Amino acid sequence: MGLVDLPQELLLLVAGFSSENSINSLVQTSRTLHSALNSYLYQQNARTSQSSALLWAAREGSTTTALKSLSMGGDVNVITNNGVTPLLLATVRGHNEIVKLLRGTKRLKINQKGHHGFAPLSLAALSNNTTILEILLDACPVDLDTQDEDGRTPLSHAASRGHTQALEILLKTEQVNVDLQDEDGRTPLSHAASRGHTQALEILLKTEQVNVDLQDEHGRTPLSHAASRGHTQALEILLKTEQVNVDLQDEHGRTPLSYAAENGHTQALEILLRTGQADVESQDTNGCTPLFHAVEYGRKDVVEMFLKSGGVNVNSKDCVGRTPLSIASGQGYRAVVKVLLEIGQADQTALDDRTALDDRTALDASPARTALHAHHSTAGKAARLPLPSHERFDYRIRDLLD
Repeated sequence: MGLVDLPQELLLLVAGFSSENSINSLVQTSRTLHSALNSYLYQQNARTSQSSALLWAAREGSTTTALKSLSMGGDVNVITNNGVTPLLLATVRGHNEIVKLLRGTKRLKINQKGHHGFAPLSLAALSNNTTILEILLDACPVDLDTQDEDGRTPLSHAASRGHTQALEILLKTEQVNVDLQDEDGRTPLSHAASRGHTQALEILLKTEQVNVDLQDEHGRTPLSHAASRGHTQALEILLKTEQVNVDLQDEHGRTPLSYAAENGHTQALEILLRTGQADVESQDTNGCTPLFHAVEYGRKDVVEMFLKSGGVNVNSKDCVGRTPLSIASGQGYRAVVKVLLEIGQADQTALDDRTALDDRTALDASPARTALHAHHSTAGKAARLPLPSHERFDYRIRDLLD
């Protein structure tokens, strides 16, 4: 007598002494065993294997398996050691039907957070899956301002990626906090500005609920972030509101003009200077003006622009007594030195603390002397430092896709 000939009661008794893998192998050998043991297999899976069948169904998009698991006691809110739930898996993988199925279960915790504090709504906004976003929003109560471990909200994630459809869906609820700050004090508007997402900026500004000058924990504003990245269209959009303080300083006393100068964004500089509100002589906590920052990074075009625009003191000194000329000569920026001397008429005898010690003028430094007498514009090699990264690439959801 084979297994298929045993009564149902005996088959279940045999299954009770077998592993889940063994039972799974058995049910695949014949229709009889499948019919007799399949439901028992799902029950055991729910009881002893953390509803792994439901997690697999959510991952692969199998509604049949998901339905069977749920009907046999599968835990819709099961969470793995890695912080993964069925709803998070289905959301990040874009399985709309699975999300709809899970949302329809009475036991579902729609706001349950998992991996790095992500809630399903945040993942839907991140991936710009508008269908899933609307399915989740149809559930009640869903936390529209749910924050992950970095304090980022669904609106913040949508804004930083320029997902305009997701933004509009979230804003349409009229229940989101448009200016909710994350752990770094950044707002959705700040993230959109720093990445140059012009449509996202316009959508957020249209709500008339955003504070365009809201400073992050470092005192940076959306305008400051846009300027440092050279996002000219973003700058134009923000300035058009006529509500921004063009010269608002951060914790280091730096202004948007200062950051644009440092990074060599000439078009951004032109836009800021055109407002007539940007102070070219604004000093940071180290006594450095925007001209200093342009010189420090060898931005010859920016230095030339400042000098030709007028209004800058080419011989100003920072808190340790350095001048733009002494900095340029010390760094070996010959082209910058030449511009400072020929266009700016910089004082060659101006001493900083370092040169005063050995009684040398800025001109005595060999790079400067070379620049003055070379009569050609050989550019000094500017320091190529990476731009400050104020957003980290969200690699964290990659684990859910592996």
